[in-house]
Amino acid sequence: NKIFLLLFLSLKLYPLIEQIVKFYPQSIVYPFKLSYETLQYSTNDSTLKHNLEIIRQKLDRHTLLVNEFIQALNQLNPQHEYENWCKELYQLLTNDHQRLIKSRLTSIRFQFKNTIEKDLDNLFGKQGELFSTVLLTDVKTILTNLGTKLKSIAHDKTNINDYSTWFSLTFQQQHRILGTPSIREIEIPGQYTSKKKPLPEHHIKIVGFDEKILVLQSLRLPKRLTICEHDENDYRFLLKSGEDIRKDQRIQALFSIMNDLYDNEPNCNQSNLAHITVQTYKVIPMSTKLSIIEWLDNTRSLKELIETSYTQAENDIISQGQHPRKLYQDYVTNEFQKAKPT
Repeated sequence: NKIFLLLFLSLKLYPLIEQIVKFYPQSIVYPFKLSYETLQYSTNDSTLKHNLEIIRQKLDRHTLLVNEFIQALNQLNPQHEYENWCKELYQLLTNDHQRLIKSRLTSIRFQFKNTIEKDLDNLFGKQGELFSTVLLTDVKTILTNLGTKLKSIAHDKTNINDYSTWFSLTFQQQHRILGTPSIREIEIPGQYTSKKKPLPEHHIKIVGFDEKILVLQSLRLPKRLTICEHDENDYRFLLKSGEDIRKDQRIQALFSIMNDLYDNEPNCNQSNLAHITVQTYKVIPMSTKLSIIEWLDNTRSLKELIETSYTQAENDIISQGQHPRKLYQDYVTNEFQKAKPT
């Protein structure tokens, strides 16, 4: 990312980026997409904009399936897609413009369509004839309720085809029919460590995806995706949507530097001592709102660790509806009601 930001300071870096795009396109495609989101709107420099567009076009030619891969990953998070759609709708209502919004009728989208069709017809009219008369307050209330319905539909879906058929159908077809191997293949992200010259011909390539995904029951319902590779191994990643985790990426980079320092420190590598190291994992931002994180086996969430440490007496209290979280919420609600003017 810093390379693209440095373009502000010196266009002399542009030939270097061109060479990276030519020889190692998949090393730069995700960082470029991340920076492109910001730079295409934040700069008025015509030369920079021109160069960015040229790089984008070249990357699209060299990494034909990556854009589709990212779009398919976005579809694994229908709640976030719905939030984006709501934002577009608010813009339409406030700017009085109209645009075509297409839907892909996979299982979740089909169920959601059947669930909300009547509500939207009542709100906007079957042909959109009520669109210009809708009140924003009514829209926000209804869309919030619809978002809750979508979450209830999607929260227990564990088959990847319920979210997108790209993983099982389109990817396999494209993988077979596109041109030269270098542009039809997708490397597993996170293999360019910058510690040595890359050898893309030895990198692990994606050949398929496991049909089963694991939905984690946290706020944004992140998904664990299993990617099948040409080395006959399976690699698991956690897909997160709706938040920018570039800070997490920098923290992992810092830990990697610390490990290098430990490796070069004799006091940390004495034969009679345990090797000192910090466990790291790959963090690959694909946009400001989408990223995948290397899955670490034999790990547990902080919430799970806390809950498994409860004594029997504490579990009895919680089972009786006296969970500390609920008591706190009741306390805040009561204090708020007291403070309200009469």
